[in-house]
Order: sequence, then structure tokens, then C-alpha cells
Amino acid sequence: MDKTPLRKDGMNDQEAAGGTGESAEGERLLALLRELVHSEGQPEAAELLGVSARTLRRTLGSGRLSARVRDALELQRLSEGGEPPARAAADTGALARRLDRLESRVDTLAEELKGSLDKLRAASETRPTVAKTRPAGGTAAKAPPRAYAQLVTLEPEVGEDLLYGEAMPAVIKWRQAKRAYAASKGRLDKVEAAIRMREVEIVLIGDHELTLPPAIFPWNRFDRRDEVWRRGEWLKDLRVERDRALVLRWVRRVLTLGIWWK
Repeated sequence: MDKTPLRKDGMNDQEAAGGTGESAEGERLLALLRELVHSEGQPEAAELLGVSARTLRRTLGSGRLSARVRDALELQRLSEGGEPPARAAADTGALARRLDRLESRVDTLAEELKGSLDKLRAASETRPTVAKTRPAGGTAAKAPPRAYAQLVTLEPEVGEDLLYGEAMPAVIKWRQAKRAYAASKGRLDKVEAAIRMREVEIVLIGDHELTLPPAIFPWNRFDRRDEVWRRGEWLKDLRVERDRALVLRWVRRVLTLGIWWK
């Protein structure tokens, strides 16, 4: 049986807070968040709190505070002196405990990241290279020295096929598509070159798990998912633009009788 004390108006604190499930303290923090967004804007507020813009939008939409957002808001409130001294003193112990937990999580993540990077470096350093036989007097081909084998370079390198393996044909097609895009003149040619380039990029990232410039560190699976999605959206826009360009070219030919000259 729910024994939550009722207020004089017959509502408990959760109902009075609009059914969001947040306590009175949570509602004060939500109010602070909304005021911060109103005064600074969403991107600036997210940067000020040290959270992503996606996290900020999700919090505003749901009205629920994650532990990370709650800690950030409490720090922001204390830094601005937004609470009376008595309340700030009362909250110090709870805030200190949350900060301890936050620091512990950061330390754990840092250790995990360091371990992953160490394994990645060790794997790249010990990656077996397949020697290619050359004519008598020649030397065996070796893979180019790389900190990260997943990074695709704009320019070819000697022995790079040992790094890219079965992805090598797609890498070559991508470089050709980039050169064609840079050399294209007309609007339609440029759009078609961009479409070919984005299609190959999706194969390189999604199928072969490679990372494209200007990135200098390999993308993780979440980064690759986002990059593939982003290029898919670009392709949609490019194909629409190509269709418009084709229609405009046809209309131009008709108006100039060019269709009869073909």
C-alpha cells in the first residue's frame, strides 16, 4: 500500500511534480536546466554541463534526470551560488558522494580505454605480414609502418595491400572517385561523382570497418554506425539533386532544340 504522504490538496509530491517521477529536488534541478537552456541555448548549455546535445534533448523531452546530468546540474548550481547557504551545506555530503561515484566511473573507463588502446597497438605491431615473392635479387614486400592499420590514406603506399587485404579494390575505387569528384566541372558530373564516392565510402566503413580521413584515430563500431548513417542521408539528398539536374538538362535541350541535334 502506498504510504506516500499527501499534501493538503490531496496530491503527493510526485503528482504535484507533474507525474515525471522526479522528487522536489529533481524538479528544482529540471527548472535550473530549462532556465540554463533558455538563457544560453541548447548547444552552449550542453557544453557548459559537459554532456552531449543528444543527452540534453532527451532529458528535456522526458523530464527525467540521469545521474550524470544531475551531478552536472548540482555542480553548476553550486558554482553559481544558486542555493541558499543552508541548503548548499545540507547537500554537500550527498554531492560529495555522487562526485566520488562519478570519479570512480571515470577512472574505470580510463583504465578500460587504456587497456583497449594497448591491445590495439600490440595487435598492429604483431600483425603478420605476408611476404610477396619478387624476382631474384629483390626483397620481400612489407606493409607500411602504421600506428593504426584501419586508417585509409589519400595517397597509395608501398605494401598497403597487405594492410587492406580484400578491401584494397574498394580503397582504389574510393581514391578514383575522389579524384573524379575534384576534377568534375558541371553540376551533374559533380553530383554523380559524389554519389559514387559516398557509395564506396559506405562499403569501406560498413563492410570493411575502415576509417577515412581526416580522422586520425580508428572509429569504433558506434562511430562507424553514425558515419554510415550520415553518408546514407547524404546519398538521399545527392540522388534528389541528380534527378533535378537531369530534368533541368533535358528542359534546357528542349528549349534550345538540342534534343534534335543529338
